[in-house]
Amino acid sequence: MSPRSSLFLAASILLSAGCKGNEECTLVRLAASDTWKDVQEKASKWKLQGAVGYEEYDTRQKADHYKSWNGIESGAEVIWKSFAFEKITWTAADPARDNVNKEFKGYWAADKYSSFASLLEAANKRFDEVKTQCK
Repeated sequence: MSPRSSLFLAASILLSAGCKGNEECTLVRLAASDTWKDVQEKASKWKLQGAVGYEEYDTRQKADHYKSWNGIESGAEVIWKSFAFEKITWTAADPARDNVNKEFKGYWAADKYSSFASLLEAANKRFDEVKTQCK
């Protein structure tokens, strides 16, 4: 095999490996984007209605509830939009993720939202997969 053929073969292997990594990044990135969109949509729903017992909250509790869920919704939207495109905006996604998790953990009635907690946990795992594959 000539040196030129060897160089061509090596370049082809490297390029195909790079494409595979890029393809894997795209797959996990888009899956994460979809999951974080689900988080955003659920937060939007909970922001306006609350779980069982919401009707009994006083005005201050309802205001705190709205503020927390609005923060979760906004942060999740930043993340899914950050992952929706090939160029991931980590400078927006990382702090938004921290804020979403902080808001939910600090929410005084978080224990009433176990299904949301599971969804958020899955979204955080997807976030980590994107970091591993794409960063």
